Amino acid sequence: MYLLAQRCATKMRSIISIEHEIAAAAGGTPDKETVDRLENEKDQLLQSSTLEELVAMRTVMIVGESERGRRLFPGTDNIEIIHLPIELSEHELMEKYSRYLAFKTRDELFYVLSRRTDISICFREGMDILKL
Repeated sequence: MYLLAQRCATKMRSIISIEHEIAAAAGGTPDKETVDRLENEKDQLLQSSTLEELVAMRTVMIVGESERGRRLFPGTDNIEIIHLPIELSEHELMEKYSRYLAFKTRDELFYVLSRRTDISICFREGMDILKL
C-alpha cells in the first residue's frame, strides 16, 4: 500500500495545486467559469485513478487527519495541529488506516475525495508523516 501511495504522490500534489488555485479564484472576485474548470480538472484526475489508487489517496488523507492531534476552535475555521510523536512506520500506518477502506466502492471514495474541501490540508499532513 505504501508503494502505491508513493506512486500516487504526484497526483496528490497536482490535486493540492488545483485546490490552491480554486481557493485563490474563489477568494477574490469569484469567476465561476474558472472555479468550475479547476473543479473539473480535479475530478478528471480522480476519475482517471483506479480503485486501488483512490484507496491509497484516501488512506494518506486519513493518516493526515488521524496521526496528528487537531484542535478546532469553535465558531471559527481555525485548526491547530499538535505535533504528536509517530510510533508506527510508514508501511504500518498505511496498513492500519487502509484496513476498512477495502470495503468502500470506487464511487464512495471518489465522492469523498472530490467533495471535501480540506483535502489538500490532509494530503500535505499525511504526505509529511509518510515521507512521500
